[in-house]
Amino acid sequence: MNDRTGQDCVIHGDSRIAYNVVYSRRKSVGITVFPTGEVRVAAPARMSQAEVRGLVAEKARWIDKKLREFRAEGGRDATKKYVDGEAFLYLGKEYLLNVATGDHGPLVTLGDSRLNVILPPGVGGEKRAEMVRGAVFEWYRFHAEMAIDQALNVYSPRLGILPLPYKVKNLSKRWGSCTAQNLLNFNAKIVMAPREQLEYVVAHELCHARVKDHSARFWALMGQVMPGYAAAKKALRKDGWKYEL
Repeated sequence: MNDRTGQDCVIHGDSRIAYNVVYSRRKSVGITVFPTGEVRVAAPARMSQAEVRGLVAEKARWIDKKLREFRAEGGRDATKKYVDGEAFLYLGKEYLLNVATGDHGPLVTLGDSRLNVILPPGVGGEKRAEMVRGAVFEWYRFHAEMAIDQALNVYSPRLGILPLPYKVKNLSKRWGSCTAQNLLNFNAKIVMAPREQLEYVVAHELCHARVKDHSARFWALMGQVMPGYAAAKKALRKDGWKYEL
């Protein structure tokens, strides 16, 4: 079953709370409030619009509180423009983008405090930004693969399985997934997070090879495989908005 989406809203006091719904094969409902003001509900495909609206209404006070907190902070926008001096994260550390022209390219390298991008001569305007964006994404995808390989080699033995096949993609709504055939998918942007958060995502998807839902059995297995997962999960939920390409 493919994911499907929808939009709806509820009224809480003098506030209108609009939200997006993503329906999928998941077993439980999750509500996320983003610093950008988006409210996203992940719901099982079997749930009706009215059932989802009822659950959102139950959480409306908490959602409204989070939205007001983000507005009070002035909002936070992680959208990248791919210009000199812009900050990029890699394994939790900040690097400033440095774009230059060279004889070859595009080429991306990491310095002590710089994410260096070398472009071929004669590239300007919108094409320049697009070339920087493409080169940076491929760099992150490659380095995500290396970090995920390391994490798979650590956590797979804890489950008594061999490292599973996986792909690194530009996922827009999730950090990872595990198919019914145990093919893993990971978001390239997860390598922007500190290593413990990346390892949480890898361990999480590996555990879905054993337990496909988010039942108590699943979280018990997570606790066995990664005893400190709760702190990493909380940090990823709090800071995940920063990990943007």
